[in-house]
Amino acid sequence: MARQSEIERSQVATLLDVTEPTEAAVGAAFAQTALLAGRPENEEKLASAGRHFGRIVHLLDAVEDLHDDEASGCFNPLTATGTSLTDAHAYCGNALAGLRGAVADLDLAEPALTTALLEREVAIAVDKIFAEAGRATARAPGGSVGGPRPTLGLPPCMVSCRRGRERRWPGRPRRRCGDCCSECGCDACCDGCTDCCETADCCSACCDCSG
Repeated sequence: MARQSEIERSQVATLLDVTEPTEAAVGAAFAQTALLAGRPENEEKLASAGRHFGRIVHLLDAVEDLHDDEASGCFNPLTATGTSLTDAHAYCGNALAGLRGAVADLDLAEPALTTALLEREVAIAVDKIFAEAGRATARAPGGSVGGPRPTLGLPPCMVSCRRGRERRWPGRPRRRCGDCCSECGCDACCDGCTDCCETADCCSACCDCSG
């Protein structure tokens, strides 16, 4: 905690400089659970999972607080490092991929709950918070804060949809195409996705269904 405060008071170099103390702390906490469970073989993998999880949590907190921090002049990792919502979303996506890989390597007797919490629920949280941030940015005066409305790392077919185009797919009400992945969960993303958007690449941003 002391190092986090020091970094925030210093001349911050990169976004990952800001998130590193959180990553280290959560990694250590995760690793300790391996020792508590008498499974030292999982210690290194849990430390890796914790570091990725810590980065995601720190970034999501920064995204949720962004507008309030800008209004009050409080420190925010994104504004302090000049990181856009699009880039922050990409950092979260990379961390989520690392988290999934680390969880997959764990030797657990009953992996279902761990997988549900650290893969599915974290992915849903990432999509939800960035979607809300995009809507908040669009509602701001002039339609943006500090630049154009972010498309949050979406594939090309959904970028065009987020810019105002709408489509209808069978049996579903008219919605903006971008919404088909915004609340993700792999099934929700893929269900009807090729009808929603212009190419099958729509699913590639959020799940492993390969079309």
